[in-house]
Amino acid sequence: MKNIHVLLRSYNSYKVFELIKKLSKTGIFSSITVIINEKEDNIDTKNILKNLSNKIPLYSISLYDYGWSKALNAGIKYLINNHILKDQAENTFIMPISNEVKIDKERILLLLETASKDNVSCAYTLFYDRLETTYLLPRNTCLLWKLNVFHEIGYFNENNDLNMGMEDYEMALRCFQKQNLLPAVIPIKCTLKIRDKAIFNNKLNNECFAVKLIEENFPKEIVDHLKKHINNENKKVFKSSKYKVL
Repeated sequence: MKNIHVLLRSYNSYKVFELIKKLSKTGIFSSITVIINEKEDNIDTKNILKNLSNKIPLYSISLYDYGWSKALNAGIKYLINNHILKDQAENTFIMPISNEVKIDKERILLLLETASKDNVSCAYTLFYDRLETTYLLPRNTCLLWKLNVFHEIGYFNENNDLNMGMEDYEMALRCFQKQNLLPAVIPIKCTLKIRDKAIFNNKLNNECFAVKLIEENFPKEIVDHLKKHINNENKKVFKSSKYKVL
């Protein structure tokens, strides 16, 4: 039996509760863990989660000193330290997903099928109408990681929180460099809702800067090989017109 544990980063938004309900209804997941930005939380997220009717185990962690990588690492360590993962690393997967992503059961199962393959570090999806450079990379916006990655490679590099993020891309590079594991894409795109275009555009600029900083820390041949691989993976999706937009 394969187990998927969801990680949600919560930034003072009611959208996280909507996503929890939608994910729970699929009947696929083993647990959902919400990592709350305590410093910015004005809606009492932790208390709402306690009173939320949910079909699967729901956990929450509050972090005052928050960061993208730090939040995900806290979620993974919580699951491990509290024995929620039941020591089944070879059949266990970690799924970070953003509140802005619209996903269905078919796509989740495709992520699981893809991530389960040999020599794959993670399964990722592309997004409709998103052709920006950093949205053509595997990103924790919607990603399924093998738990073994964190045992064998380590956790997300929290230094990336100080350098505009893209901890997902840095992890993909480390997985390839250390274990020759590569990301694999699913043939269907997902929908990503952009709420504020100005903030989004600024985020894109920051992410491009972060990618450059990350690549400077890896041998050129590692970076070039991974980028070529990702480009070839993405071509599979662009050639497919089988699936409709969610």
